[in-house]
Amino acid sequence: MKKLIISALVFFLISPAFAQWTVQSSGTGINLKNIYFTDTLNGYCAGGGDNSSWPLAGQPATLLKTTDGGNTWHIAFQNSLLGLSSIIAFNDTVLAFGMKATGQHCVVFSTNGGVDWGIDTLSFWLTDNVKKKVIKAGNQVYLLSDNGGIYRMSSFNNWILLPSCPVSSVFYAVGNKIFSASGPPHRLYKSDDGGISWDSSSINPANPISPSPYSGSSIWVFGDTVMLYTTYPYIKAYSFDNGLTWNTDVDTFGPRFSLYNFSANEFIGSYNGNIFNTYDGGMTYNYSQPLVDVKDVFFLNRTLGFICGDGGVIY
Repeated sequence: MKKLIISALVFFLISPAFAQWTVQSSGTGINLKNIYFTDTLNGYCAGGGDNSSWPLAGQPATLLKTTDGGNTWHIAFQNSLLGLSSIIAFNDTVLAFGMKATGQHCVVFSTNGGVDWGIDTLSFWLTDNVKKKVIKAGNQVYLLSDNGGIYRMSSFNNWILLPSCPVSSVFYAVGNKIFSASGPPHRLYKSDDGGISWDSSSINPANPISPSPYSGSSIWVFGDTVMLYTTYPYIKAYSFDNGLTWNTDVDTFGPRFSLYNFSANEFIGSYNGNIFNTYDGGMTYNYSQPLVDVKDVFFLNRTLGFICGDGGVIY
């Protein structure tokens, strides 16, 4: 079974090697940047605008929806005065983030599974780090602003700045835990109570780590394992004790746009148009064929995933 759209493909992982990628048409040439599935049937893909979500002629803000696991897609929302970059969905709620032609950041939302849509203006700007600006953790939704503040949705489309929140370059949230990294100085901040209070630890500065929201840096958390990837230079910092102690290495891959784990040592993700997986915690890797203009990868499980990218051409 193959499920893909011109910018969103379904990928099957056959251990220990990857299956081949194939392409299907979505009926749109819009540059798609972010894809999200709530279950094996229902998913959304967001795009349009330039790489920073500014509105762009010929690239209207577009939301695609599928209800059959990616076999068919239709345009659920389109607006030529917006650009979109990020999307999440839960229950019947869909939130897509982008920018108006006026330069204000906004959220396009639906509360009935994409049947009807509204647009709200945000009171703050979002970071340009497209892949890590919005995170859903349990029942909480978090946003990262361009000045390093982390906001939580306290009620529908009401956003509050987390108290005593450190200035963040990148962040990750899982459950009530929030991890935030900044540099220099090179520190990891952690909250176990949803951002009410924070602890910090020093990241080993043996290599010049400078997480930047504009360079594709990212942070990922799996159990007690914390991974921080930075760019310019490419550095990998990792901790196996919830951020208490750290090691750093030169990273040969570049920014991880997506990363998923299925066990303590099994990860799968994407970087610079490549899809990779590892079964030994990163000691060795398997790779798919390189793909052009990959913008996002979303895996529901180790055998089912989706990709989106520019212009509808993915190999």
